[in-house]
Amino acid sequence: MRSGTDKIHNFLVRSFGALWLLPLAVAQTPPQYPALPSETPAKFEPVTAGFDYVKRDVMIPMRDGVKLHTVILVPKGAKGAPMLLTRTPYNATDLTNHASSAHLGPILNGYDNATEVIVEGGYVRVVQDVRGKHGSEGDYVMNRPLH
Repeated sequence: MRSGTDKIHNFLVRSFGALWLLPLAVAQTPPQYPALPSETPAKFEPVTAGFDYVKRDVMIPMRDGVKLHTVILVPKGAKGAPMLLTRTPYNATDLTNHASSAHLGPILNGYDNATEVIVEGGYVRVVQDVRGKHGSEGDYVMNRPLH
């Protein structure tokens, strides 16, 4: 019959032996796969013919040359439509991507929009990043002086 110290000794030897093998297992590099060509065409254009709006992502130049990132959502067939503009420090792209939809209503849900009024009234919805935030150029200043 083995003594208690023999059991402890055997346990420790096995444990440290297993720990010695651990770096070898971790150090193995995963297999390298060849770089496969993209299945997406170089000039991919998603089909938007069935959408009830047109989305434009543009940079609008200011008098001093700074360009402001602007997302414009135009209802299909809008001519001379009124516009609702929001300038935001909270990322215009994210605020106009609440849903992936062919309809303007779900795109506008979840922000400062009266969705029914905008859609039924045929408003053009414009959301612009303020200077120095997200996609806009320039320096962000919280409060500009009045002069």
